[in-house]
Amino acid sequence: MKNASTITANQSGDTIIVLNGSGLLQYFSVSPATITVTAISESVDYFSVSPDNELLILQERNGVLRVYDFEWKEGDKGTQLIDLIDTGSGVSEILWHKDNSHLFLKDRDNNLRFVEIDGSYPINEVLISDGAGSCVYDADAEALYYSYRDGVWKLEI
Repeated sequence: MKNASTITANQSGDTIIVLNGSGLLQYFSVSPATITVTAISESVDYFSVSPDNELLILQERNGVLRVYDFEWKEGDKGTQLIDLIDTGSGVSEILWHKDNSHLFLKDRDNNLRFVEIDGSYPINEVLISDGAGSCVYDADAEALYYSYRDGVWKLEI
Protein backbone atom coordinates (compact mmCIF):
# COMPACT_ATOMS: atom_id res chain seq x y z
CA MET A 1 0.00 0.00 0.00
CA LYS A 2 1.26 3.44 -0.90
CA ASN A 3 2.07 5.93 1.89
CA ALA A 4 1.47 3.45 4.76
CA SER A 5 2.88 4.67 8.07
CA THR A 6 1.68 1.88 10.41
CA ILE A 7 0.59 -1.65 9.57
CA THR A 8 -0.56 -4.39 11.94
CA ALA A 9 -2.03 -7.85 11.37
CA ASN A 10 -3.39 -10.65 13.50
CA GLN A 11 -1.48 -13.95 13.74
CA SER A 12 -3.55 -15.70 11.08
CA GLY A 13 -3.08 -12.83 8.63
CA ASP A 14 -6.80 -12.57 7.83
CA THR A 15 -7.06 -9.10 9.42
CA ILE A 16 -4.77 -6.25 8.42
CA ILE A 17 -5.03 -2.66 9.65
CA VAL A 18 -3.23 0.13 7.83
CA LEU A 19 -2.80 3.76 8.82
CA ASN A 20 -1.41 5.92 6.05
CA GLY A 21 0.44 9.21 6.34
CA SER A 22 -2.66 11.29 5.62
CA GLY A 23 -4.56 9.75 8.59
CA LEU A 24 -6.70 7.22 6.70
CA LEU A 25 -7.22 4.10 8.83
CA GLN A 26 -8.37 1.02 6.89
CA TYR A 27 -9.30 -2.49 7.93
CA PHE A 28 -8.64 -5.32 5.46
CA SER A 29 -10.48 -8.61 5.94
CA VAL A 30 -8.74 -11.30 3.91
CA SER A 31 -10.28 -14.63 2.92
CA PRO A 32 -9.13 -17.08 0.25
CA ALA A 33 -11.66 -15.68 -2.25
CA THR A 34 -11.90 -11.98 -1.39
CA ILE A 35 -10.38 -8.96 0.31
CA THR A 36 -12.85 -6.58 1.91
CA VAL A 37 -11.63 -3.06 2.68
CA THR A 38 -13.36 -0.87 5.26
CA ALA A 39 -12.37 2.74 5.89
CA ILE A 40 -12.68 3.29 9.64
CA SER A 41 -11.68 6.96 9.79
CA GLU A 42 -9.87 9.56 7.70
CA SER A 43 -8.16 11.57 10.46
CA VAL A 44 -6.32 9.17 12.77
CA ASP A 45 -3.10 9.89 14.69
CA TYR A 46 -2.77 6.69 16.73
CA PHE A 47 -4.37 3.27 17.04
CA SER A 48 -4.02 0.10 19.09
CA VAL A 49 -5.72 -3.29 18.67
CA SER A 50 -6.92 -5.24 21.72
CA PRO A 51 -5.15 -8.52 22.55
CA ASP A 52 -8.29 -10.48 21.61
CA ASN A 53 -8.44 -8.65 18.22
CA GLU A 54 -12.08 -7.65 18.78
CA LEU A 55 -11.61 -3.93 19.50
CA LEU A 56 -9.52 -1.12 18.14
CA ILE A 57 -8.78 2.13 19.94
CA LEU A 58 -8.10 5.09 17.67
CA GLN A 59 -7.31 8.69 18.32
CA GLU A 60 -8.69 11.20 15.87
CA ARG A 61 -6.54 14.21 15.03
CA ASN A 62 -8.93 16.39 17.05
CA GLY A 63 -7.93 14.47 20.23
CA VAL A 64 -11.08 12.34 20.56
CA LEU A 65 -10.41 8.73 21.50
CA ARG A 66 -12.80 6.23 19.90
CA VAL A 67 -13.43 2.47 20.04
CA TYR A 68 -14.11 0.45 16.89
CA ASP A 69 -15.77 -2.94 17.48
CA PHE A 70 -14.81 -5.52 14.83
CA GLU A 71 -17.46 -7.96 16.14
CA TRP A 72 -20.37 -5.50 16.00
CA LYS A 73 -23.17 -6.44 13.60
CA GLU A 74 -26.24 -4.56 12.37
CA GLY A 75 -28.93 -4.86 15.03
CA ASP A 76 -26.49 -5.08 17.94
CA LYS A 77 -26.79 -2.63 20.82
CA GLY A 78 -25.09 0.71 20.23
CA THR A 79 -22.87 1.49 17.26
CA GLN A 80 -19.69 0.08 15.78
CA LEU A 81 -17.68 3.25 16.47
CA ILE A 82 -18.02 4.70 19.99
CA ASP A 83 -16.62 8.04 21.20
CA LEU A 84 -14.81 7.66 24.51
CA ILE A 85 -13.03 10.74 25.77
CA ASP A 86 -11.27 13.84 24.53
CA THR A 87 -7.60 13.32 25.36
CA GLY A 88 -6.70 16.96 24.78
CA SER A 89 -2.96 16.67 24.27
CA GLY A 90 -3.15 13.30 22.51
CA VAL A 91 -2.19 9.73 23.30
CA SER A 92 1.42 8.67 23.72
CA GLU A 93 0.79 5.10 24.88
CA ILE A 94 -2.02 2.59 25.38
CA LEU A 95 -1.73 -0.61 27.40
CA TRP A 96 -4.67 -3.01 27.28
CA HIS A 97 -5.99 -4.55 30.49
CA LYS A 98 -6.34 -8.32 30.22
CA ASP A 99 -10.16 -8.11 30.20
CA ASN A 100 -10.12 -6.10 26.92
CA SER A 101 -12.76 -3.78 28.45
CA HIS A 102 -10.33 -1.39 30.13
CA LEU A 103 -7.08 0.24 29.19
CA PHE A 104 -4.26 2.26 30.64
CA LEU A 105 -3.88 5.45 28.67
CA LYS A 106 -0.92 7.80 28.91
CA ASP A 107 -1.34 11.14 27.17
CA ARG A 108 1.38 13.43 25.86
CA ASP A 109 1.20 15.45 29.10
CA ASN A 110 2.17 12.23 30.97
CA ASN A 111 -1.21 11.80 32.64
CA LEU A 112 -1.77 8.09 33.16
CA ARG A 113 -5.42 7.00 33.37
CA PHE A 114 -7.39 3.79 33.73
CA VAL A 115 -10.34 3.98 31.28
CA GLU A 116 -13.40 1.77 30.87
CA ILE A 117 -14.29 1.10 27.23
CA ASP A 118 -17.38 -1.09 27.38
CA GLY A 119 -19.55 1.44 25.52
CA SER A 120 -21.79 2.25 28.47
CA TYR A 121 -22.16 5.88 29.40
CA PRO A 122 -20.86 7.65 31.30
CA ILE A 123 -17.34 6.52 30.46
CA ASN A 124 -15.52 5.82 33.69
CA GLU A 125 -11.92 6.91 34.01
CA VAL A 126 -9.53 7.23 36.94
CA LEU A 127 -6.38 9.34 37.00
CA ILE A 128 -3.51 7.17 38.23
CA SER A 129 -0.67 9.67 37.90
CA ASP A 130 -0.24 13.21 36.62
CA GLY A 131 3.44 12.81 35.79
CA ALA A 132 4.04 9.20 34.78
CA GLY A 133 7.13 8.18 32.91
CA SER A 134 7.57 4.72 31.43
CA CYS A 135 4.87 2.18 32.18
CA VAL A 136 4.28 -1.52 31.66
CA TYR A 137 1.32 -3.77 32.43
CA ASP A 138 1.86 -7.37 33.55
CA ALA A 139 -1.42 -9.19 32.81
CA ASP A 140 -0.35 -12.37 34.63
CA ALA A 141 0.39 -10.47 37.85
CA GLU A 142 -2.50 -8.05 37.20
CA ALA A 143 -0.17 -5.17 37.98
CA LEU A 144 0.78 -1.89 36.37
CA TYR A 145 4.30 -0.61 36.91
CA TYR A 146 5.15 3.00 36.13
CA SER A 147 7.92 5.44 36.88
CA TYR A 148 7.05 8.59 38.79
CA ARG A 149 9.55 11.18 39.91
CA ASP A 150 12.43 9.22 41.48
CA GLY A 151 10.80 5.82 41.83
CA VAL A 152 8.85 2.99 40.29
CA TRP A 153 5.31 2.42 41.45
CA LYS A 154 3.23 -0.75 41.36
CA LEU A 155 -0.54 -0.68 41.10
CA GLU A 156 -2.36 -4.00 41.43
CA ILE A 157 -5.56 -4.09 39.42
